[in-house]
Amino acid sequence: MKVTVFSGAVTMSKRGRVFMMNTCAAPVQVKFRGLRDEWSEVHTLVSGDRVEFGADFQAVELTCDELKQVIDFDIGYGLLSRTASVSIKSAGSANTYMRVLSVGKNILAKSNRNRASILIKPTLPISISAGVDSEAEAFPVGVGESIEFKNGADIFVYCKSAGVKVFCIEEVA
Repeated sequence: MKVTVFSGAVTMSKRGRVFMMNTCAAPVQVKFRGLRDEWSEVHTLVSGDRVEFGADFQAVELTCDELKQVIDFDIGYGLLSRTASVSIKSAGSANTYMRVLSVGKNILAKSNRNRASILIKPTLPISISAGVDSEAEAFPVGVGESIEFKNGADIFVYCKSAGVKVFCIEEVA
């Protein structure tokens, strides 16, 4: 059964002894009420959780904090099991590398319009710019500091000493 819950609670009359949460985007608070309201229990469930009771419940109340959430669940009396496949779409990938730079101007990363961001951390002080080939407009980055650019432009690094190691994590969308 699929139910769309907006911010708040949805109550429904469903009888059973087993509740199986198939899919939900965020934790859902589920309140179970026994026959003739003799008992009630509240559980916070996520996808894949299952709750079993020794006595029948007659009503289920689903509460979520999300603005809108589609919840898929099963209610029954026997052992409920479900095999589901998960479809994962990659939002991007990260490329980690290290470069040893020489004195003067170096191109750390060539332009890449698929690059979402690049995080740079040097072992010695450098100056760095993105898209502008000018040492006068470069940002100074000290030892232990890092800088992140969220663009796909050329990344220029200016070094005053040889052998500077620069560690990079480049995210490609």
